[in-house]
Amino acid sequence: MTSVLPLPPTHYRVTLLDSHAHLFEVACTVEQPDAEGQRFRLPVWIPGSYLIREFARNVVAIRAESGDMPVGLDKEAKDTWRAAPCVGQDNALVYGEWLGYGSDGVARMHAAGII
Repeated sequence: MTSVLPLPPTHYRVTLLDSHAHLFEVACTVEQPDAEGQRFRLPVWIPGSYLIREFARNVVAIRAESGDMPVGLDKEAKDTWRAAPCVGQDNALVYGEWLGYGSDGVARMHAAGII
């Protein structure tokens, strides 16, 4: 039997940067990041939809911060990034995303629990 560790508290903030370009900034803050480096992963589909959406391909800029200082960020896979360890501080991942798959994209992502 494997034990499942509880997820740390995570908060999201979505800011519209350019409505015509469908460009949003999404900030994800993890209150207690993994001591070995927090992983951030985007889904490839939305529950209830069989269409593969590959959300990570829409990321146009990405950075990580902790305590207002830049944190190293490595891309581990096409949909996964790992921030360098930042023990004892919040770890924020901020990225801009172009939502080119429909004007209701943000509402659908929110309803699916993605943001």
